[in-house]
Amino acid sequence: MADDDAYFVMEQGDYAYLTFDEPAPNPGHDRSYVVKAKGYYESPHVTLLAGEIPDALMEQFLADFNYAMRYHLERYRPPTMHCGILIYSLSDSNSLSGNLIHDNCGDGIHLYYADNNTIMDNEIYVNEYRGIYLYCSDGTEILCNDIYENGWDDTGIYISWDSWDTAINYNNIRDNEGHGVHNDNNGEDVDATNNWWGCSDGPSSFGCDTVSGNVSYWPWLTEECEELPSLRGTTASRRA
Repeated sequence: MADDDAYFVMEQGDYAYLTFDEPAPNPGHDRSYVVKAKGYYESPHVTLLAGEIPDALMEQFLADFNYAMRYHLERYRPPTMHCGILIYSLSDSNSLSGNLIHDNCGDGIHLYYADNNTIMDNEIYVNEYRGIYLYCSDGTEILCNDIYENGWDDTGIYISWDSWDTAINYNNIRDNEGHGVHNDNNGEDVDATNNWWGCSDGPSSFGCDTVSGNVSYWPWLTEECEELPSLRGTTASRRA
């Protein structure tokens, strides 16, 4: 239940087994096991073992364990793309939800040539660059997140060139050092309506996060968002 100084180094081809005493079964009920682990991989110079196919191995792992993922991302300086979560090059239609993403040395979430992704109900804060950065990524939904105190280069949410059809709604966006939302696409306004900007008077007011041009922000919320209204037939709750 707590960190210690023990760790395990695995070489390619090694297997690790976690053993524990299983409680007695409860008749008529299923049981889930949650393993919380952290670590890192040294990449990209990895040579596959004979017969290994990476995509097939990962798909089988996820299917076998009926997976659910939650990440607590702490400060880490990777060699490139200094960010908490990177969705990269044609990785489309992902959903990022329920994460704490903070204290990264670059962006909290970085989408790069990745379309139709949903970023929902995350807490994204104190990242050195931008909270969320979109680069050539279309159709992104950013819903019901807490995005605050991110630190550099117009830093709450940054929509870079050639990222279209972005929806930013029902988020708490406050205390970012640059703009709350910055849009580099001059040909299309970004829908950033119904967000809380840190004060009841809306963006560009004293004490609120500001926005760049080409950002549609009216109407705005006059208090922090605590619950996501029904969107596309689904109602989701969120943290206060």
